[in-house]
Amino acid sequence: MTNEELWLIQKILPSIYKHFKKYPESMLARIYGVYRVSMNKYEPVNLILMGNTLKFRRKENIYRIYDLKGSRFARNVNTTDAKPSTTLKDVNFFNNQSWNQEINLTLKDC
Repeated sequence: MTNEELWLIQKILPSIYKHFKKYPESMLARIYGVYRVSMNKYEPVNLILMGNTLKFRRKENIYRIYDLKGSRFARNVNTTDAKPSTTLKDVNFFNNQSWNQEINLTLKDC
């Protein structure tokens, strides 16, 4: 995570907290911590620890699972033999979104 992303997370954290207080069943990823790791001879790195969002009421409605990071670098999974349980990545989402509406949530899911 860049320093700019870290700054943004810190800025929106109070709003995120209010959202989860109001909507405890929200499917947004929960942020458990943001850390800066420093080691000798290396540049410091910012890390974010987020909760898993795979808690659906009806698992039979899951057609695809994505692990989205907001990058296209090395973010593709070969889908030749993909199953509904295969975790796809950003490039897969981008390609699939061009021909299909990938995100279909009800008001209860938001």
